[in-house]
Amino acid sequence: MTTQVAARNSSRRRGRKKHWRISVPKVVTMAGRLLRRISSSLYLNCAPLVINLFAASLWWTGIPQLFEGPDQFSLYWAESRDLNVELTLTYELYKQKLQFFGYFLVVMLLLGRMRELLAFVRWEKSLPLLLVVLLLSSLVSDYPDRVFIDSFHLSFGFLAIWLFCRHPTVRRSPAQATFYVLLVPILLIQFGTFLLWMINPLSSISDLLAGKRMGGLGGNPNTLGALCTIAVWALLGLMCRLTPKVVAWWLALVSLGIVLFNLFGTGSATAQVMSAIIGVAYAAQVSFGFLGTRSRAVVIFLGAVVVLSTVFYLLALQEVSNFAAASVTAVGKDLTLTGRLDIWEVGAGAFLERPFFGWGYDGHQTVFEDPRFSVGYNQYHSGFIDTLINVGLTGFVAYLFVLKTFFTRCFSLLRGRRDVFPMLVFGFIGIVHNLTEYSIFRPNVSFWFAWTIVFMTVAVASMPASSARKSGSLQPAGIHRSNSRRATRGRTRLRW
Repeated sequence: MTTQVAARNSSRRRGRKKHWRISVPKVVTMAGRLLRRISSSLYLNCAPLVINLFAASLWWTGIPQLFEGPDQFSLYWAESRDLNVELTLTYELYKQKLQFFGYFLVVMLLLGRMRELLAFVRWEKSLPLLLVVLLLSSLVSDYPDRVFIDSFHLSFGFLAIWLFCRHPTVRRSPAQATFYVLLVPILLIQFGTFLLWMINPLSSISDLLAGKRMGGLGGNPNTLGALCTIAVWALLGLMCRLTPKVVAWWLALVSLGIVLFNLFGTGSATAQVMSAIIGVAYAAQVSFGFLGTRSRAVVIFLGAVVVLSTVFYLLALQEVSNFAAASVTAVGKDLTLTGRLDIWEVGAGAFLERPFFGWGYDGHQTVFEDPRFSVGYNQYHSGFIDTLINVGLTGFVAYLFVLKTFFTRCFSLLRGRRDVFPMLVFGFIGIVHNLTEYSIFRPNVSFWFAWTIVFMTVAVASMPASSARKSGSLQPAGIHRSNSRRATRGRTRLRW
C-alpha cells in the first residue's frame, strides 16, 4: 500500500513538471502578444506627446500660487512677479521629471520599431540635416553643453511625434487625430485659465478693456495667445468635419467661445491676427466646397480686386507713415510694434557680427554675454532673426529646406484630395507667428511642437508605399479614398 501511494505521488510530480514545462512557452507567447497589443495602442503611442505638450504649455513656476488661493494667483501679466524661488525650483524639477517620464515611454515604445524608424529617417532627409546643423553650432558656442541639451530635447520631441504619426489610425485620418492630440493638453490650460478668471474676486472685464494682459496658466500672454491660436485651428477644423447634429460639434463650439475669450484677454495682436487668418481660411474652404471650378475662380478674382482696391484707396488718402500708424494702432500696438523694432535692430547687428554659422544653438547664452547685443528678454521676438543669430545662414538655409519640403508635400497631397488642407493652413500660420515671436527649433515650446506634428503627419502620409512595406509599417502610406469615405460617414461631405 505504501509503495502504491509513493508511486502515485511520484507520477503526479512528474505530471506537474511536464505541465510546467509545457505552459512556460505558452505564457511567454501570450505575454508577447499582450505586450505587442498594448504597444500598438493609440492611447499609449499618444502618451509621450501629450505629456510633453502639457509640460511645455503649463506655467509651472506659478503653481505654488494656486495652493495659496485663487485670489493669490498672478492672473495678469506683470514683468516683476514675487515668486518663491525655492518652490519655483521644486516645481521646475517636477516638470523635468514629467518630461523624462515621457522620454522613458518613447524609448520603451521604440523597442521593436527601430527598422521602421530607420527607414523613415533614410527617406526623410530634412529633419536629420537640421539636427546635424544644430549640433555643429556647438563648435562656435561658448556653451556646447547647452547645445547638446537643447538638441537632446528636440530629438526626443521628434521621436515622440513620430510614434504618434506612424500609427495606422493617425495615417487614416491625420487631421482629426492631430486636432484631438493637441486639444487634450491645451484645452486643460484654456479651461483652467477661464475658471481661474471666473472665481478670482479681483478679475473683471474692465481690467481687460483697460489694457491688462492675461497670462493665466500659460504664464506669459504671448504664450497663452499661441495656445489659443492652436486651439482655434483645431476646434474650427473639427467643426468643419462634424455636423451640428452630433454632440461633439456643440462641445467644440462652447470650447471655442472660452478660447476666444482667453484670446481677447491675452492682448496678443500676433495671436489675434493668426486666429483671424485661420477663420478666413476655413470659411473660404467651406464656401469653396459648394462652388464649382468657375465660381471659385470668380470669387478668388473678386476677392483679390477688393483687397487691392482697398489698400490702394487707403494709401491714396493718407501718407504711408499715417497708414502704418493706423494699422498697428488698430491691434493695440505702436509703430515700434511694442519695442520690437528696437530689438530687431540689435538682433540684426548680432547676425552681421557672425553671419555664416551664428553664435550657437544655446538659448542665446553666448550672444547675450556680449553687452552690445544683450536685450531685456530671452529672445529677439522674431523667429527668423533668432534663427539667424543662433545658427547663421547655414541653419537658416536648413530651415528653408524644411519649409520647402513641407509645402511641396502638402501641394502634392492636395492634388489627390487628401486630408491636408488644415495642415497647409497651420504651416502658413507658423510663418506668420515667427514674424513677431520665436518658436523655430525651440525645444519645449508648444507652438513648435504643434508645427512639428503637422510637418511629421504630412511626411508620414507622403511616404511611398514601397518604403512603408520595407520598413514593416502597419499601414500603407497615404489616405485611401475608401478610408476617407468611411471616416466621413455622418459628417459633412467637404473636400479637404
